[in-house]
Amino acid sequence: MDASDINARFAELAKDSDRSLAMRFRDVFDAVEHSIKSGVSRAQARDELAKMGLDIAQPNFNMLLVRIRKERRKVEQSSGTKSEITQDRHATSSVEKTPAGSSVSVPRPKPSAKLAEYVLPEDWLTAELPPEVLRGLSLDQKSQRRKARDKFFHPSPFDLINKNESKGSL
Repeated sequence: MDASDINARFAELAKDSDRSLAMRFRDVFDAVEHSIKSGVSRAQARDELAKMGLDIAQPNFNMLLVRIRKERRKVEQSSGTKSEITQDRHATSSVEKTPAGSSVSVPRPKPSAKLAEYVLPEDWLTAELPPEVLRGLSLDQKSQRRKARDKFFHPSPFDLINKNESKGSL
């Protein structure tokens, strides 16, 4: 049996109407995507598919376009630097518990380089920090930060009363 015979047989199976609309649409997705990028409207592309025997409702057509694009983006992203991503994900830091207000070093992940140390500012409990630094905080540090930000942004009137009473008794 020749390879061209095998390819022809599998092409016939792919055209089989027993397959779902989504699977048959995946077969022609590249041509549809190229035509849409060339300026053909989605409605025109869907109408042409209907003329060729692949009748898909417009909302389903739009949903399939979005879904297949998303799947292909995931495949492209995961195929590139998978080993670097897993190394960065499994890298851990040894961050010690420290009293509030002291500076702490937290690893700062970079996509294509080794982890660099990031020194937290003195006001790290209430300051705006980059997302990668926030991910590097320990659970205790996250808890301290959440409590400090709550008190800073939503002060309790009872805290003010307690401070005034303690000042008057001295």
